[in-house]
Amino acid sequence: MNSNYIVIGDAKDPTGFLDAGAVRVYNRADNTLLYTFNNPTPTASARFGASVTLENDTLVVGGANMDFVSVYDLSTGTLLRSITTAAGDPGAFGNSTDLQGNLLVVGAFAEDVGFVNDGSAYIYDVNTGALLHTLVNPDQTATDYFGRSVSIDGTYVAVGTERNDIGPITDAGTVYIYDSSTGALVQTINNPEPDASDYFGRTIEIVGNSLFVGAYLNDQETVNTGGIYEFDIPTGNLVQTFYNPIPELGSRYGLDFEISGNYLLASSYRGDGGADDAGYLYIHDISTGQLLNTIMNPFPTVSAEMGRSIYIEGNTILAQQGSDGTVYKFDVDFGDADTLYGGAGNDVLYGLYGDDVLVGGAGADRLYGGDGGDRFVFEGATTFNGVDRIMDFDQTQGDVIDISDVLTGYTRGVSDINDFVRFVIDGADAIMEIDINGAAGGVNFEAAARIVGAAGLDALTLETAGQLDGVI
Repeated sequence: MNSNYIVIGDAKDPTGFLDAGAVRVYNRADNTLLYTFNNPTPTASARFGASVTLENDTLVVGGANMDFVSVYDLSTGTLLRSITTAAGDPGAFGNSTDLQGNLLVVGAFAEDVGFVNDGSAYIYDVNTGALLHTLVNPDQTATDYFGRSVSIDGTYVAVGTERNDIGPITDAGTVYIYDSSTGALVQTINNPEPDASDYFGRTIEIVGNSLFVGAYLNDQETVNTGGIYEFDIPTGNLVQTFYNPIPELGSRYGLDFEISGNYLLASSYRGDGGADDAGYLYIHDISTGQLLNTIMNPFPTVSAEMGRSIYIEGNTILAQQGSDGTVYKFDVDFGDADTLYGGAGNDVLYGLYGDDVLVGGAGADRLYGGDGGDRFVFEGATTFNGVDRIMDFDQTQGDVIDISDVLTGYTRGVSDINDFVRFVIDGADAIMEIDINGAAGGVNFEAAARIVGAAGLDALTLETAGQLDGVI
């Protein structure tokens, strides 16, 4: 995802053959589908779309069981070239990819070089397809999976080797750092808390001089709860560790994570958020290590596995479910105060902290104000297109429900607000119903929003407190 495009890989797409794979590209501004790229040479279980890497208008697509990656120009939707491994061994070539400028890094973790599945990684010129450097596992051993993950930023390329043994500890994991211009090895980062089958290095990301490494089967808190480590690349020193905030057995925090500015977005896709293995997302402040917010699956079902893959760009988070490929889009305020707008679909908006304004737009949206005095705005053109949910309305923090754009003929202090708005108890929630013109004493009420956990709300009381705004 970038400022123009949302790219979703569907490695299980059956076009051509079972699990041949496909990729869909959407306009980020309005979520409309721009392109569907099917596997150009489909075979069963190729899983084209298992990796997608995007920079500006250049998209690189790899698969789990292929011997090539495809390079597309999204300004035209054109396939520019396919880059094929010269190893003669598919070796999961393209299961991991990363792109910076003209440099494309491709992992082939199952390639047999000196041993079975010891793996390789390659640096190409994405504009020509020319091979620039071959990166070979420095500690070749069978089933190391060197190249299981790759990352490039600035002068560094990182290659994850999730099943490297550290002494007698099997599959503890190691990450190797290379110079992007020469291909020379410059640093080796071993798992700082090695246990068998931690899989340290399954997911990695370089940001400047910092390296972030996931060990999603780390057992430091309980079995397979996971952890994420930050290192200083020049020294190789461990800077800090992020552990699973809700360390449920087998929740697997850190299988995927993303860095955006000073924020770390991480998932525990088997966390029991609302249902067993429904999945959690967590937002951390990198500079302080503080957990800022926990995002639950908005529609939790057993084994949904939200967060199996995640993406972040600006204020937008995408989280894909492992069970069925469903992708949730969250709009999150990372500042102290901001205005968040939903699109045409069913959106989830997070205000985090500060005094935020949340406008759901069309669809059945879920609105989280977070800390601070937040304003939940309903617009006349879209209010009745779907029943929104206000998930954390808090009178004590000064939250406001703004329906000023919806009502006609309402005058505060003259009109009876009860003719225009009423709250109907539904279990622990309150359903806000609106009669837009208060006609005939308010008989044409329609449901506009569900206020979660707020049974007992009263329209007149809120209006008097200035927390139900019906005046433009």
